Amino acid sequence: MTRFLQLLRCFATCFFKICAARQASFPIAKKVVVLYNCFMKNTKENKKEKRISKVKGKSSVRLGVALSGGGTRGFAHVGALRALVENGVDVYCVAGTSVGSLFGAAFALGKTVDEIERFCLTVKDKDVTGSRLLKFGYPPESVATLADKLFGGATFADLKLPFACVAVDIEKGEEVILDEGRLAEACSASCAVPVIFKPVKKNGSTLVDGGLKNNVPADVCRMLGADVVVSVDLNVTRGEGTSSDRVLDQLAATWRIMTASTAQKGYYNSDVLICPELRKFRNTTTKGAKEMIAEGYRAAMEKMDEIKRLLYEKGV
Repeated sequence: MTRFLQLLRCFATCFFKICAARQASFPIAKKVVVLYNCFMKNTKENKKEKRISKVKGKSSVRLGVALSGGGTRGFAHVGALRALVENGVDVYCVAGTSVGSLFGAAFALGKTVDEIERFCLTVKDKDVTGSRLLKFGYPPESVATLADKLFGGATFADLKLPFACVAVDIEKGEEVILDEGRLAEACSASCAVPVIFKPVKKNGSTLVDGGLKNNVPADVCRMLGADVVVSVDLNVTRGEGTSSDRVLDQLAATWRIMTASTAQKGYYNSDVLICPELRKFRNTTTKGAKEMIAEGYRAAMEKMDEIKRLLYEKGV
């Protein structure tokens, strides 16, 4: 049967060449050539699509995931990670800024997306702010305590995947990459939004939110050894101002405008950018967690073909 198919293919190729040579003289020959070319093009594209759809398991390409800051909108990160896992996309390393550090560390620690999502749905506003009424300068320990519930006191040495998070030394104005010690302490430093949270003292440095310098840490994934970087940016409102006279609204607008430039380096170092539409959700409350997770999943699935195609082209 195989021999017969080979002969048939040989005959078809010879017939095509004859038609190609005489298509100027015989209209029917021209039609045969057009049909043959269409058939070959579709066959090649179908084969490629099937191979791309089978990007599963271990890959020769090291894929890094960069998770941006964004307050409680960070729940969307969980949905994006779920999409990658369900599609068999192998993650080599993770980098996170601010809330992205929390979920990035949990994933790198080996927590399943189901475990992380269950945790998210139990978090209340008071778990972050403590029992105090709304006021500036929440203690960083509240974030560390919350993180410890997720990490169980783990350190960087316990990680299953390479991971690092970003903070800023407020005294020197320099970006600091955190990759050792207790995960909860590192993440609380990365999440310490100035004025809202008190800085974290670590190794003689006064650390605050990494979003001041690097809100989409794609370059950190490169430092960790990633060949391809998929970034999740939660801030679709980045750069937008406000017409409100309220102090908190103006503070939020100031942060959005200021962090617009801190994302450019991340965009430059990203191969694929996932941007969930989270405009209707406030980044200061846990309300809507389930919907934000679903939106993160939707946005990631929208880019899944692009991610798989890129992995395939890079050598999978």
